[in-house]
Amino acid sequence: MTEKPVAIIRFNKSKDSIHLKVLASRPAVKLIKSIAGAEYQSKAKEYSLPVEQISLLIKKFQEKNQVVLVEQETKDYLLETQELRSKIINREHQPTATDLKNCLLFPLVQKNTDQTYGLKSASTKKLKTLLPEIAHFNDRKQFSSKLKLQNLSEIIWKARLASVRIWLSKEARSDLLALRNKYLESCTDGFSEWLLGVVTPENCFTLDLNRRPVLILKGQFSFKDLARIFPDYLEDPFWETVEEREGVTLVTLYDSKLLEIFETVEIAQIPKSQVFIDYLNKIRFRSQILSERDRFNQLKDFDLKIQNQSLASKLYPHQRVAIAWILKQQNCFIADDMGLGKTLSVLTAYQEVKRNKGCELLLVICPNSLVLNWTEEIKRWLPELTFATTPDTKVTRIKFLKKIKEGIIKPDVLVINYEEARLGYVALELAELTSSKKTFLCLDESQRVKNPLSITFKAIVKLAKYCPRRVLLSGTPSPRDFSDLWSQQFLLDQGERFGANYYEWLEKVAELGSKWSRFSIKSFKPQAVQEYLYRFQELLLRRKKSEVINLPPKIFIRRDLKLTGDQLVRYDQIREELLVQLTTLAGEAYQRSIDNILEQFLRAVQIASNPRIVDSTWKGEPIKFQELDQIVEEVIAQDQKLVIWTNFTENVRELVIRYQAYHTRPYYGEVKTIDRQKYVNEFQSSEAGSTKILIAIPAAGGVGINLTAASCAVYLDKTWNAEHWLQSIDRIYRIGQTQSVNIISLNACSIDYIISKNLKKKQELLNQVMDAKEIDFRQIYPTQEELINVLKN
Repeated sequence: MTEKPVAIIRFNKSKDSIHLKVLASRPAVKLIKSIAGAEYQSKAKEYSLPVEQISLLIKKFQEKNQVVLVEQETKDYLLETQELRSKIINREHQPTATDLKNCLLFPLVQKNTDQTYGLKSASTKKLKTLLPEIAHFNDRKQFSSKLKLQNLSEIIWKARLASVRIWLSKEARSDLLALRNKYLESCTDGFSEWLLGVVTPENCFTLDLNRRPVLILKGQFSFKDLARIFPDYLEDPFWETVEEREGVTLVTLYDSKLLEIFETVEIAQIPKSQVFIDYLNKIRFRSQILSERDRFNQLKDFDLKIQNQSLASKLYPHQRVAIAWILKQQNCFIADDMGLGKTLSVLTAYQEVKRNKGCELLLVICPNSLVLNWTEEIKRWLPELTFATTPDTKVTRIKFLKKIKEGIIKPDVLVINYEEARLGYVALELAELTSSKKTFLCLDESQRVKNPLSITFKAIVKLAKYCPRRVLLSGTPSPRDFSDLWSQQFLLDQGERFGANYYEWLEKVAELGSKWSRFSIKSFKPQAVQEYLYRFQELLLRRKKSEVINLPPKIFIRRDLKLTGDQLVRYDQIREELLVQLTTLAGEAYQRSIDNILEQFLRAVQIASNPRIVDSTWKGEPIKFQELDQIVEEVIAQDQKLVIWTNFTENVRELVIRYQAYHTRPYYGEVKTIDRQKYVNEFQSSEAGSTKILIAIPAAGGVGINLTAASCAVYLDKTWNAEHWLQSIDRIYRIGQTQSVNIISLNACSIDYIISKNLKKKQELLNQVMDAKEIDFRQIYPTQEELINVLKN
């Protein structure tokens, strides 16, 4: 046994509870966290300990050959009260409230002089657990000090569910026993939940602390016992977890199976609490919503009864279905494939809502590259709608928004970009505007607000709550993983389906925690994700191009190239540096720095694409440029047009000059918005001398633009960003395309291959999420071993 102590057990400052001061955190903290009821007190920077658990904790330290000290004053007091405390714990003595206080047994319940009951010395965490419906600590504390007997019974039940031990004075225990005798036969269908604090039926259905449906079974049951009780569900169980709680078994149920199991007569006869019955009715209502959603997803067309019949007749059938869905739902998500005309669907639906006086303003928030697209769609299809975009300077923006708010300017549609919306003064004006005008809010490319910690999300969430109608548009709502959906769902329903707290929700759907962050995602819980996907599906309309429009084939082609000469030498140098770095990293260090590592891999991608990106003095000919020359010659010879995608501005500049004979145009961040639209128009033009080649960066040109004049797109290089890739890939494959489409990827090194493989994996995950199918929860990041193998080849 080592001589150096790892912790000290002592009184807190007020000497009314026992604390543990950690001296050597690593060996001690893990043991402390294994003790039921131990809580970290941030103010004191110590752990509070249930006195009845101290002996167990000391024993655990001893088993690990670690020394824990007990201060003499604390030790003397614990020895002095040991006999009485032991009798109380072993139920050999009915304690008064004073006995419990003297023995430091907390939290305790004492009877007040006004015949109410007080829950004393419950920590902030315990009060939040036992009274989750009360928002503020002071309100919880006040409520818990004046409990009626039924309130006390409910708290005892919740404490049982949460494995929180509450010590009852003999007066409180006696009154609860009388309450039990009075209601012993009352646990029949529709019973009040508080009864479970004093009466435990043989079995019953109710809700747990997280308001999830549970089956309560009296006695100690194993999983095999449960399977024997419900043999029909052995292959496809309706339970998520089975846990023991002080003499009862708590079986957490899947929402998606509730209606099915209640078709079984034997199960339906088990008593249900009133809150469970209410919950079951909500499930039935949600089932009806999903059935309606499924019907809309399968509709081929819809007979729209709107005033603008002239426009309705010109729309594609799937657009008429989308409009009907938007009009039917107060809030909804349109996740149709890119290129299916979501913009026009929203505008048409809004016009009808406005004519029926449902809203007076459509506020569109979109990427900057789409602002012109929205205004062009209005001018082309709905010229009777007036629209506005915001001025460029702060002073003029504020004045402009105030004029709209005051009714001096009355646009039907206001289009702003996400960068503007996140500005503090703009967000404030928009919140005031939406609170004073009935606003229809549309977020285009809503994955831009996927991060609930971002300034953009925080700005938009303040105005969204005022908007009576909200619609989100995105073909790629979860480009990273399932967690991308929380913030978007919250903007739609203000937490009704996923909850109002992101971190609490995240704990339900994922295994969390690492040395660096307790909220880092280690893995997702498949069934929990599946349950929330069903909720997400309730407002979701999702159609694929192949299902609703007839498009020519889309063919993916990979051209494999080999680096040579100095380009290969430079690539190998970076590859070897990365290999040394990766092989020296421990597993945890790899996980901590994965984003930085993947970013460094892009140095090799740059060299494989064009060494001049990192060294402007390099004089060679990139192998990919040479291959691109052949593709350009082939495409132009067939009198077709071509889009070249690259992630690096140096490539854009070089290639525009390289192919200037074909009136080549650039499309990237340094090009003014008005010029971007001009270049797209030139590219889409069929006139002689029009632009034949467009060189674009996916981050700038991946959304909104229509490039159907091209029949071929070449990816000179790719990054790990699935959102940009998925958005860009269908710029030429959308409504209006009449030619077969070739998507060509140029791969010149093993890193090009693994990036393409990873993007494909993310695309598959997105499809699984959107289709609510069983999700493959393979790690979306490459493993350390995979990257090392790539660098060795």
